Amino acid sequence: MDVPLSVDELVRILGDTYQTIDVRCAAVRQGQTWVNSLAVIRLTYEEPARAEDRLRRLPLSSVQTEGFRIAVEAQPFCRWSQFCDEIANGLLRINGLTAKMREPVSLLKQSSYLRPDSGGLRPFDGVRWPELQICSGPHVGTEMADEQLVRELGSLGFSDAYEAVNICCEVNVSRGHSHGYDLYLSVPLFATVAALRKLPGENRLQVELKRHVKLSAVNATVMLRGRDFRTGPPAKAWRQVPGFARIGEESPIESLAGTVELPESDDDDWVEVRLVHPDLGVVETDSRQLRALVPPSERNALFEAVRKFCPDADLERLLTRPHETKSRKLNQSDAFELYVTWLLGLFGFSATLLGDYEHLRVPGTKVELGSADILAASPDGKTLLIVACTLGTPKDEDFGNLLNVREILLREVFAGTDVSVLPVLFTGAAGCETYRDIETGFRYIPVIDIDGTAALLGLLRTGREKRFIEFLSNPALCRLR
Repeated sequence: MDVPLSVDELVRILGDTYQTIDVRCAAVRQGQTWVNSLAVIRLTYEEPARAEDRLRRLPLSSVQTEGFRIAVEAQPFCRWSQFCDEIANGLLRINGLTAKMREPVSLLKQSSYLRPDSGGLRPFDGVRWPELQICSGPHVGTEMADEQLVRELGSLGFSDAYEAVNICCEVNVSRGHSHGYDLYLSVPLFATVAALRKLPGENRLQVELKRHVKLSAVNATVMLRGRDFRTGPPAKAWRQVPGFARIGEESPIESLAGTVELPESDDDDWVEVRLVHPDLGVVETDSRQLRALVPPSERNALFEAVRKFCPDADLERLLTRPHETKSRKLNQSDAFELYVTWLLGLFGFSATLLGDYEHLRVPGTKVELGSADILAASPDGKTLLIVACTLGTPKDEDFGNLLNVREILLREVFAGTDVSVLPVLFTGAAGCETYRDIETGFRYIPVIDIDGTAALLGLLRTGREKRFIEFLSNPALCRLR
């Protein structure tokens, strides 16, 4: 929400979702008085006994020396008004410790924006809920750097006081980097987008939520945007998820799933899911590219299966360091052709390694017209690749050979059809041009060296297979890397 909220206002709206005040305090002794050095206050949905049990399971739940003390406690939320009054009067009472605040703080009047967790506080349950996070008084921390105190904590195995605070209070502070604040307050809204998934073979988006059972009015709106939405139309579709069904529950938090129909879309489109509270408006936004919402095993089944047999590191070595690759059955050149055939198959091409049939001859003679190492058809069958592979730097005759084979196939096989025939050259060399300009006739021949091959593997891992097709169609405008 882009409007600041006060703590009092948010608690009035969400108060029935809170049951516990999780409070932690690092205090230093000054004479006979304990003074708060850093305090962390979290409102949680747990029953106090359950929260207390969680605190006991911390790697370190308390620290006490002559001059330093960390105390933690789960107080029932019914004490909230009294707790706020005590803080406003400059006192923090926690588990038998009464610490004086550096400055009284009126918690209820503090205001901020409802945002995803900023990273200062670690979530008590591992879920990064939208929250109102109040940080009061930048922490100077001179007293926590006191030499006597450092010695006392050193005898317990700590490098400094901040290390103890980081562990006990679950707040990201460290000496010399982030000293944090005198007081943190986290007021969460217990509803968040847990997962987004495009259903395979369908133009439907599944939205999964985690939500407090008392926040049933929270719903989700889905916006579909094109790749160029900043310069084009802002949205292709704007729809509310019609309903959610429960798929799991760990009281009082439930997991739900709902689906929404999308119009015809492209993998490069963006989907934005907005979580909406009737009184607070948009409380969370999750934006992703559609390609990222299809599980890898469904997006490219062949690639995921091959990775099971041939790990990523091995596949990259075979394709980008062919001179170092030794096969038990093949020479280096034949092995390189084989693994390029694999690569084309992983991009959805129906690829054939020609092997002994790589030469194109005049029928009935030994006159050679040209040669190709691999033939590959695009997934839609409308494009044929003529692929040549060479371990060394490409030569002019390599390009001439490909152009000659292309011309023969166009005249004798694909005359009168709409099939596009594209010559492509794979090389085991580095630093090559990404395409060869052709002065007459066909405009260019794409060249994929070992850097280009590494870029292709990156496209496979990130679900951007279409980028390869775009590159083949116009390597002068579309880059692999």
